[in-house]
Amino acid sequence: MNGKNSTTAPQPEISAVSPSGFISAISHEKEKTMQSVTVTIKSVYGNITAYPACPTASLFAQLLGTKTLTPQALKTIKALGFEVNQKTADLIQL
Repeated sequence: MNGKNSTTAPQPEISAVSPSGFISAISHEKEKTMQSVTVTIKSVYGNITAYPACPTASLFAQLLGTKTLTPQALKTIKALGFEVNQKTADLIQL
């Protein structure tokens, strides 16, 4: 011993996190803060279409290379953990 009173604070345990554990931790964090996507539902030539109505929805449409989001795209967005909110456009202008 060197004559000094050596007391050390307990060190926190460091554990390795597997990639699946990391992804699991991220998904649990997403569950706490639900992200949302908003689309505007319009009828165009008798077809119901979903147009992006928020920046996140616009990014999804840009990623897909389309101006609208298909029902399959909206299902996939939901599967990614996003809440899809719909707002309807005013069909009659007064």
